[in-house]
Amino acid sequence: MPVFRRQHPIGPYVLDFYCAKTRLAIEIDGMSHDIGDRPELDARRYAWLKAQGVTVIRIPAVEVAQVRRHKSLVETFATRSDCACCNVTISPAIA
Repeated sequence: MPVFRRQHPIGPYVLDFYCAKTRLAIEIDGMSHDIGDRPELDARRYAWLKAQGVTVIRIPAVEVAQVRRHKSLVETFATRSDCACCNVTISPAIA
């Protein structure tokens, strides 16, 4: 069963959540991702991750803030994924 790790280092980056089994990253993007040169930096970051075979799902922080229950957050991750990651668990270290 896939397990997500929080604050996972990969190359020059640290991913918010990462599942090594499925090579799936989930990034929670706050408002800072929309200002200054951040959109260009993010584009380079996601291009690098894609070249490494990592699929990235970006979720706006405002959506995460609206989630009231841990189970709902996991369901959000699973339903936004286009991979075989339908039985998602998050390890106790990150819950």
